[in-house]
Amino acid sequence: MADIIKRKAGGQYAANTSGRPSLKKRKKAGARQVAELIQKESEGGAELVKYLFDVFRGTNYADDSMRKWACEQLLDRGFGRAPQVIDVNIEHSEASQGPTPDQLALATDDELEALEQAQAVLLKLQSGIIDV
Repeated sequence: MADIIKRKAGGQYAANTSGRPSLKKRKKAGARQVAELIQKESEGGAELVKYLFDVFRGTNYADDSMRKWACEQLLDRGFGRAPQVIDVNIEHSEASQGPTPDQLALATDDELEALEQAQAVLLKLQSGIIDV
């Protein structure tokens, strides 16, 4: 069933709405179901971790690239991924004003989501929450 999109009299979208209803909630629910299934079928993930250790130790594969891959997977999951450093250079110009309504209408869901994330980071930078 299609979501009803609220618009103002001039045709603009009402506050906190967009022309593309978000699939974020459905995507999160689907990812959660997949994660639950993987945990159920792999004894809470123990079977998958054992496989990674077997590859790392050369039990199943002697190939160094596979052993390196298994090592990276185990490190990422055991200790977390290393933080990524992002160089942010903000200059005030017309280009930094954001996309036009026409550009937003043509954007994909992934592009809109990336834009929302970028705007959240910019707001944190402007409010001083993130110190550069």
